[in-house]
Amino acid sequence: MIYVHVPFCASRCTYCDFYSTTGGVEQRQAYVKVLKEEIKARAHELKKVRKSGREEGVPLRSIYFGGGTPSRLTAEEIEEILDTLRQFYFLDDATEVTLEANPDDLTDSFLSALKKMGINRVSLGVQTFNDDLLKVIHRRHDAATAVRAVERLQRAGIRNISLDLIYSLPLQTLESFRHDVRTALSLGVTHLSAYALMVAEGTVMARRIDAHELALPDEETVLKEYDTLCEMTAAAGMEHYEISNFALPNFHSRHNSGYWDTEVAYVGLGPGAHSFRLASEDAPWGVRRHNLSDLGAWLKRPGQPPFQEEVLTEEDAFNETVMTALRTSAGLNLQKLEQHFSPRRLERLLQDAHVHLKRGTLCLIGQHLRLPEAAFPVSNDVISDLFQVE
Repeated sequence: MIYVHVPFCASRCTYCDFYSTTGGVEQRQAYVKVLKEEIKARAHELKKVRKSGREEGVPLRSIYFGGGTPSRLTAEEIEEILDTLRQFYFLDDATEVTLEANPDDLTDSFLSALKKMGINRVSLGVQTFNDDLLKVIHRRHDAATAVRAVERLQRAGIRNISLDLIYSLPLQTLESFRHDVRTALSLGVTHLSAYALMVAEGTVMARRIDAHELALPDEETVLKEYDTLCEMTAAAGMEHYEISNFALPNFHSRHNSGYWDTEVAYVGLGPGAHSFRLASEDAPWGVRRHNLSDLGAWLKRPGQPPFQEEVLTEEDAFNETVMTALRTSAGLNLQKLEQHFSPRRLERLLQDAHVHLKRGTLCLIGQHLRLPEAAFPVSNDVISDLFQVE
């Protein structure tokens, strides 16, 4: 898998703490040039996927343009990046190529170009269809623009469309959120990601809440919003395949699903991007890496971005496996866990899980330990109880 971090935004949303900048055309052009150098320099990191002469390797599972706002790039810049990736990696018809986009960036000509270059999935940052709330969180579009963006995507022949929604927003009511979900489902999209608002320290949102200018919904309302989300997506035929993700059959995000599988490697390109290398002789539990979130420093070192690495311990790898697997509807495969880790870890896991199995906040089905959907809102508490710290 390849992740490309595009750190450009026209303006900052009040809740966002992802790395981004409001840099202009010159910075964007410099970014594309240096990104191509990083692609070349790091092509060796994913084994068995590079083209070599007439030999075609295993095709990439996915390419994901995230941000920031990738749709701030021009179609020509996106195509230039994709062409460079194709020089070093093999893509086929099954490779999922996703672009995150803002609704107001999607013109007919832009979408036609995306379709031609091989973008086959778009993740649209809608967040809410309530115009008043969109102003509160400082989004550039209004509800009507979001609806038109979906219609434009469908006319362009890009049918694999995911919408992002946020619940537990300040001033949001249960009925308002129900309207958001109803509207999203009425548009015929294939995928829905819905996240509870996380108020990150240092954001404009956090400062406004601390100053009592905004108030968050109470816990009961938030739980009702989540229950409403689950009920409405199920009624629409969507599968709740991960705590925050819902999709029609055969439309699960291949890229996001790879993040929840600790046996899938990925390379993150661009400032602030994260990568994961599988186990090797030098690092038997794998290596996590992230490029520093500094566009200026990244631009100064083409092909050699400043980064930090963490060599995982068995404890790290075990806890990450538990955390990622239990976020999914498939759950944690205990047989597989036993094959990869020392037997004492499985024994201790089952001991720690016992209280949750009695409460019903975990269930054991065959060889799979799972969170029932009703326990998804308390998933962090349940999963943290299963972490093992020496």
